[in-house]
Parts: sequence; C-alpha cells; structure tokens
Amino acid sequence: MMDRVSSTEVSDLAICELKGSFEKIPYIKELLPKDLSAYTQEVRDQVTFLLHSGQWHHAMESLQVAKAKLGYLIPKYFPDKGGEAEACLNVLRSITLPSPPEAPAFTYLKGDAPEKGERSTITTLNANVLFMPDDYTWFFGGVRRFEERVDEVAAILLQENADVISLQEVHSIDAAYALYERLKGQYAHFYFNIGPDDLTQDLDAIQMNSGLFVASRDPIAHPRFIPFTMEGRQVGINKGFFEGTLMVGGKPFGQLYHTHLNPFETPVAQRVRKEEAEMIVASMEHFPLFSVLLGDLNVNEGSKEWLDSPLSQKFIHNYPPGEGPTCTDTLGSIVETPREDRKGFEPEGHVCDYALLFPKASEVTITSRQVKFYDLEDPERAASDHQGVFSTITKGLTD
Repeated sequence: MMDRVSSTEVSDLAICELKGSFEKIPYIKELLPKDLSAYTQEVRDQVTFLLHSGQWHHAMESLQVAKAKLGYLIPKYFPDKGGEAEACLNVLRSITLPSPPEAPAFTYLKGDAPEKGERSTITTLNANVLFMPDDYTWFFGGVRRFEERVDEVAAILLQENADVISLQEVHSIDAAYALYERLKGQYAHFYFNIGPDDLTQDLDAIQMNSGLFVASRDPIAHPRFIPFTMEGRQVGINKGFFEGTLMVGGKPFGQLYHTHLNPFETPVAQRVRKEEAEMIVASMEHFPLFSVLLGDLNVNEGSKEWLDSPLSQKFIHNYPPGEGPTCTDTLGSIVETPREDRKGFEPEGHVCDYALLFPKASEVTITSRQVKFYDLEDPERAASDHQGVFSTITKGLTD
C-alpha cells in the first residue's frame, strides 16, 4: 500500500467516474469498537486464554491488533476518545507475559507435489494479497477479511500455474496455513511466517512478520531472511528480504529475491526505500548467477523516485505499459467515506509491483503481464487491492 497519489500520476481511467455497488463495503468507523473498556477486557480474556493454550503467535496477534486500534485508529477517527484509548492501552501493557519462545527465521513446509525437472524457463507470480488479521484488510486496503477471500486468491494462483509464487502481506499465520492447504497439491516447497518479530514481552515492541510467502515447485537452496535495519523504516512490520538459490533439475538456475519495501511518500520514506534497494543490490552482486527480484516495491513506475532508484538503473523491467496499474487506493477511499457520501469514485491506480531482472554474464530474458485480482467496476468482490504480475524467465541454451 502507498499513500494517495494525484490523479495526474495515473492512467486515463482517472477521467471516468467509478461505478458499482458499495452496500457491502463498511464505513471504517463502523469497524472500530464503541465501548473501549469492554473491548479491552475482551482482549485481555482472549490473550490469557491463548497464552494458557500455548498459542503465543495468536496471543501476540490479538495484542498487536488492539494496539493498532487503540493507539492509532481510535485517536484518528474518534479524537475525543484518544485519552480513553490510551488508558485502555495501559491496561493491556500491564498483562504479564511469559518468556517468549524461540522461533526460526521462517516456517518451512513440504508440499505434496513432486519437484519439476530440468528446463530453461521458469514462471513466477508476484502479488500483494493483503492477508492481514482481523479488519486490517478493510482499514489498510479496502477489501474483505482474508477468510472470505482465500479461496478466490488460491483459485487465481492455481489457474495461473506459475512455478514460483511470491506473495506479500500474508501476515496472518492462519492465512498462511490456509494457503498452504489449498496449494500443497501443486507445489513442493513452502516458506512463510518469514521474519517473525512478535517474540517480546513488551506490547509496544510487538511487530508483525514480514508478510512474505513463497511457494515453489523447485527447491530453494540456502534460504535466508535479512531484516532491514535502516533508521526511519516502517514500524510495526519486520520487513526485509528473503533470498535463496533456485535449483532447477538439481542445478542452480538463478537467485530468487522477494521483498516488500517501505511504504509512504515522505522524503524519509523515499530515502529508506532507496537504501533498502541498495542493500538488495549489494547482496545480488555477490552471486555469479542472475537474480530476479519479486515484490511490492512501493515505488511508482516512471516517477522521479523510480528514475533515481537502483530499481530502474540496475534492473531489467519488462512490464508492458498497456497492462495497466498494479495497485489502487480507490478501494480504501470507499471504506474511508461515509455511506451517505458515496456518490462515485474516480478509479485510481499506479504500478508499484514488480518482477525485476538483475542480469549477470549469462543470457537471460524476462517478460511480464498483469494478473487480475480486482476490478474497480465491482469493488465489493475485490480479491486484493493489488493486481498480480506473472513473469516468464528464460535462460540462454548455452547456460
């Protein structure tokens, strides 16, 4: 997700008024708790039960959601309740938490499908699917809860049939397992809960995992997650990049990189994004093989930031202009608008989701196309606020 951009930065769609039904799309104030004391007690009881049941991640998820509602959303949309919300947060801060468990840098599960054999071409599908917990999906993207969309998203992924699936914003562990169950028959290797960062006894330090999710038909050798540490980066999410060597037919094919760069449009945010991109490039330069970078990079294609970034200067980008935007803020605008004021919306969109090729000595090509996850003519049925990017990567016969 990015901050709103002006209509002059988007496609010709912006001159048309958005049509469609909004009846099933809630207004954001309707989603927030009205009785803050009762909500706080409910969270306390839920967290206590989850901890006694050994469900650490779910307990931390409940606290993280409560922190966002009480510490950010309530003061923003109900300023007169800011003091009460802070008092409720202090109640949650007083919860005594046990020592956190140890956790690996990611969860790996084997799928039921066999690995694919040797070949000179692989395909990838990159998409931000907004699988956040609770009503975060409405708050920060304008789409239904993940439980209502997971079958639709899985159906799109299976229909596209890419060799590698790279998803962003799969922050909910329940969502990750739900995807695994639906995809395991067609994929051999899964990586999720990448970069967990809820292993703390401090409510204010709880972060969501990176949200990165990978499913592959081929093994990924030496997988690792490298967190971003630069000053000014987004708080609340443990962002970084996941990388490893994609093994095709038992041989190294190329380096796979997967990330979700810093959001927002402030000068600090843009500086952080550039530093994150430079960090990824520095890692890629250590490998003799080419690398492919998949992710929601939060940089508008064609913008000054894009032109000044290593993302445009160091990589090959082959996404046809006619394919259209890969992300929209229109869905979020609907949720933020009172029902009585929803007279129509100008469709807005920009390209910020990419499959980028970092070439080396070997001959390699990449072509990309859009995969539709939303249609602004039918906002109620959006499977995400991002479109997907399907790419075909082909190595020369001499490799």
